[in-house]
Amino acid sequence: MQHQQQLWPPDVQTYEAFELYAGLVQSRAFHMLSENWLTGLAQEGVELYMLPAIDMINHATEPGKRNTLLRKSSAETTVKVDGAPLTLHGFFTMKAERDISKGEQLLHTYGDLSDAQLLQTYGFVEAFQPGYENPHNFVPVPVHLVLQSCSESGDETVPACFESKKRLLEQAKLLRNAFVVTAQEALPDDLVTAVQVMHMEAHEFSELEKVEATDDMGEASTSRPASAEPQPAFLLGTGFLNDTSDAQAVCTTLLRLVDKLLRRYPTSLKEDAAALHRDRPMPHRWKMAVKVRMGEKELLQAMKQAVVMLMLDSQGPDDGDSDEDDASSPDDDGEEEDSAGSGDQHQEHGTGAEAAVARLLGAKASSHTGLQDESLHKKHRHK
Repeated sequence: MQHQQQLWPPDVQTYEAFELYAGLVQSRAFHMLSENWLTGLAQEGVELYMLPAIDMINHATEPGKRNTLLRKSSAETTVKVDGAPLTLHGFFTMKAERDISKGEQLLHTYGDLSDAQLLQTYGFVEAFQPGYENPHNFVPVPVHLVLQSCSESGDETVPACFESKKRLLEQAKLLRNAFVVTAQEALPDDLVTAVQVMHMEAHEFSELEKVEATDDMGEASTSRPASAEPQPAFLLGTGFLNDTSDAQAVCTTLLRLVDKLLRRYPTSLKEDAAALHRDRPMPHRWKMAVKVRMGEKELLQAMKQAVVMLMLDSQGPDDGDSDEDDASSPDDDGEEEDSAGSGDQHQEHGTGAEAAVARLLGAKASSHTGLQDESLHKKHRHK
């Protein structure tokens, strides 16, 4: 305000005024050229517009319910206002995408937003038909919780070169603000890769460092796709865990991580479901908050089940038959996961992560980096 005196006279330079107008911009503005401005994951555009009347149209997550489309035109056109000509250098139109019945509500999209984003920014959560969930829901997984889960594993390989492992992952763009769990990717490859690296033994990690140093000198693959979002330098993913002896330790750490994430909520998934269906009415805002956290917990349960399946696949047909029901039950989101004994899972030096490094080296030599498309968690506002 102080830097724009022509817009903000001294008598209105108050925090209350800033709060009011910032709220209006946040809840009403259209970002035509930027990616999702709510997540902070993408580089932002600069074209910000307030569009009175158009901003009265409500949002629909389900594409089939939308019936309008916003367009921006840079063409010059002249219209008459009160009988006088007015020349416009660019304008916006909201056009019908299909026939709209009399009395039918006009619906648009505010972007591919999660329930939490819709509630935080616009103050509502949609009421979907039974069986339909918001496909744009996601759960951020803080990096510090990932590192903490690795440190608490009891695996003696984790402390080895801890800071060097962390530094390599940061340089490889694998340790940013948070990993992202979505319905489309319940167990993100970048998360699995980070945990695998933290569980590498010293000599295995040394081999990985050599591979990455070679790649940094431009002697390996340069086929990584360009993106506004920095791409990981390498991804080991779940495929490298199959048939490796360190899979148990990595999966145990991932289960511990899910438990930490679920324990951040004050209630369990079962308690939330019961609260929504109790006889005593719940305040509307509370009900929306419960729906948001239920959606996030369901994603974490899907992550947990993915970890269990990964653990069973790595054990083979003769080893894994005791923990599937307990670990994948949808009602145990508040239960403690068994993390004891993870330090005993490494039976041979170099049999697990070293094999992944060898495969990674071969993949780089053949000009294939195994990168995964990360667009699942890149949400978009209006284009």
